[in-house]
Order: sequence, then structure tokens, then C-alpha cells
Amino acid sequence: MNRRSVVGGMAVLLSVLGAQSQDKAEIALKTAMDREVVDGNLKAAIEQYKKLAQGQNKSVAARALVRLGECYEKQGSADARQAYEQVLSRFGDQKESADKARARLAALGAGRLAGRQTTTLVWKDNKVSSNSAVSSDGRYISYADWDTGNLGLHDLVSGSDRPLTTTGTWKRGEAAFAEASAFSRDGKQVAYAWFEAKTSRFELRVANVAGNAAPQPLFSSPVLRWLAPQDWSPDGKW
Repeated sequence: MNRRSVVGGMAVLLSVLGAQSQDKAEIALKTAMDREVVDGNLKAAIEQYKKLAQGQNKSVAARALVRLGECYEKQGSADARQAYEQVLSRFGDQKESADKARARLAALGAGRLAGRQTTTLVWKDNKVSSNSAVSSDGRYISYADWDTGNLGLHDLVSGSDRPLTTTGTWKRGEAAFAEASAFSRDGKQVAYAWFEAKTSRFELRVANVAGNAAPQPLFSSPVLRWLAPQDWSPDGKW
């Protein structure tokens, strides 16, 4: 057997061993998930997720940390935040897991878990301002797009931005733009302040998060030239 054959044989063996290791990690993750979901044994699942999070398989480790955070959430533990933060700091290249961790961190809010106040950076952009609002599920952030005048929507899961209005403009004498906004409790609508230069006042409008061609005007008054929606009633009617 020549040297080339030996080297080739070793490479094949290493490839097979690597594949077997990957398979074992996936099987171990599936077992831990069964412990959590099927058996309802959070304690056992947490221990398995912790071990998998330290493994060499980055995909499995990242997913295990996300599941670990979800288990902690079920227990009402503040450790959930730490698990999600580890996903972002250690496995930012694992897009699906990183997106889930980012969304869960946003949903947890500013330290509402177990009374511990913390701060987590979920989006950094010059579009963010005091006029921005966060949906109750932590997935979306609305913002005034000062480049176009439109109301924009940032998706924390996909990382994408899209306009909720299309008539924003900075034409002299015809300026029209969005300012403050507020999500309905179910996260399906956004109320926002809209300025029209032709009337020289703000009006209250509502846009559908899913997208609609004609946002609904709700209120306008010649004696009320400025307004800023802050919140919705729990039933979504006011």
C-alpha cells in the first residue's frame, strides 16, 4: 500500500467519524427535546441542553442554547436571558438560532424576568428614535423613516425593513411624513401620527402590519395641530 492510499484511507475514516459525531449530537438533541416536550421533564432536559451547548457541533450547540432559554422561560427563571445572549455572542453565524434568540430577548423586554433589570441591544440603527415603538411580542419595531417620510417596520427575526406607508414626501409645500407610533396589543396594527403640509397639522392613522395600500385615517382636527399615539386600549377599540 503506497503513501497516497494510506493518506486517502485516513481522510475517508476521519470523514466517517466526523459524520458519526454529527449524527450523535443530533440524536442527543432530539432526546433532550423529547425529555422537555414529551416527558415534561424540564430539569433533565436542561442538563442535557447544557452539555450539548458545550459540544463541538456548532449548529446543535446553538439550538440547544435556544431550547435551554425556552426551558428557563417556562420556569420563570432569569437565566433565560443569559442563554439567549450566549447564542448571539458565541453563535452569531448560526442565523436561524441567532434570529430566534434575538426575538426572544426582545420579547422578554427590559429585565421583566424575575424582577432583574437588564438591558439588551436588539437593533442599532440611525432609524431608531423616541418615535419608535415595539410590538408586544417583541418581533417588530416601527420607526419614522426620515429619508422617505414613511412609517417603517423593522423585523427583529429576519432583520429586514419595509415601509408601512407609501405617500411620504419632502417636496416643498407638499411635505407628508410619519412621526410617533404605537402597536395594538395583538401586534396586528400600528397607530401613528401623520403630518400633512397642505393642512399644516397632524392626524391619527392606522396601518396594518401585514401591509395595506390605504392606511385608515382615524382623527383630524383644525384645533389640534399635533398628536402622538402612545398606546391602545386592551380590547383594541380605542
